[in-house]
Amino acid sequence: MEKQRKEMILNEIQFWKEHQLLPAHYCDFLITLYQQGEAGTLHPEKAELQNRRKSPAQLIRHAGFILLALLLLAVSVFGTAAVTESGFVIVTVLVGNALLWLGVGRKFRLPYLSLSGAAALILIAINAISRLL
Repeated sequence: MEKQRKEMILNEIQFWKEHQLLPAHYCDFLITLYQQGEAGTLHPEKAELQNRRKSPAQLIRHAGFILLALLLLAVSVFGTAAVTESGFVIVTVLVGNALLWLGVGRKFRLPYLSLSGAAALILIAINAISRLL
């Protein structure tokens, strides 16, 4: 295949990948195929930028995690407060939520959720210590 035509096809595949017209792994396969087995992408700097950019589906997923965590926190705390006025039980529910955030954040590699869980545990500890003093 002549070089100019091959370059045009590779640029078109790269365009498909950047604009998510085909899944990235399909585009990578086609690029490798047209480069006759040579590793790498056509434009490595664009590929790196594409990897950092979040797709709308990923943003929705992250927003869903955040909303679910906040909803669980609100329901568990207000539900517990409606049933009992015991501060110990409410603090236990808060610690449970923070630990859950830490665990889910680590499992799904969501640093913002892990950080929120750790920050919540620190704030709960500071509050508990300040009440003792």
